[in-house]
Amino acid sequence: MRATRGAVIALATAAVALLLFHPLREASPTGDDYLFLSLGRHLDDPLLLLVQDSTASYFFRPVVMLLWWATSAATLDPAVHYAINIGLHVANGLLLLALLRRMSISPAPACIAALAFVAHPTAFSAAAWLSVRFDLVSLAFGLAALIAVDAASSRPPAPGVARFGAVVGLTLACVLSKETGFAIAAVALLAAAWPAPGRGATPRSRAALAGTIAACIVAALAIRWMVSSRARAARARPFAIAGSCASPRSASRSRRSRRSHRRRWRA
Repeated sequence: MRATRGAVIALATAAVALLLFHPLREASPTGDDYLFLSLGRHLDDPLLLLVQDSTASYFFRPVVMLLWWATSAATLDPAVHYAINIGLHVANGLLLLALLRRMSISPAPACIAALAFVAHPTAFSAAAWLSVRFDLVSLAFGLAALIAVDAASSRPPAPGVARFGAVVGLTLACVLSKETGFAIAAVALLAAAWPAPGRGATPRSRAALAGTIAACIVAALAIRWMVSSRARAARARPFAIAGSCASPRSASRSRRSRRSHRRRWRA
């Protein structure tokens, strides 16, 4: 019975994925897509994406930026990249189904909810924009992290090292894929601190799991702050050097000119 149900879900998933991809098979990139598609051809050292803001965009999303580099280096065919986005979107629907089933929701309502998520125009239209891959990957890691937290909370008396490691890795990947991942990490923190009734974890293990997730959030925020600070300092340096090269006489003339301009404007 369980094998038959799994086969039906797999076939339905493949059918939905093909239906969603069909209108995109001839689509072209647009807007910001070209920036990310160029990474594989114009960035020699992809490891820079893991330690700095390499695109002058004031965000730090190393996980998906590295994924963009790998996929754009492999191919520039838009159909392949749209297929990747649709695949991620459908995978998120399956992860949502798995999470709902872990929450003891019966198969029929869980399948309907997952199908509604995948087929809803809002979610699908977002997945149909290549640049939204950040959201798709962050959500995938976030849903997997919630499943891992529930699995760790269900193991009495305490989760093993492997389950702790899964929670840590998935949480960090979620928040380092896009900033919205911090909201999912906060939900994971609450789920670890206050699990559903019937879970076998002890208060001590719950506190340890919640503390681990909180440490991941703090570490990710600290890394983002350091990278952003360094990026702002690097961009401000040319202006600072230009200002320091100005002579005192020219600076004084500039101040007098501004004062006279203000007087004329008031008059």
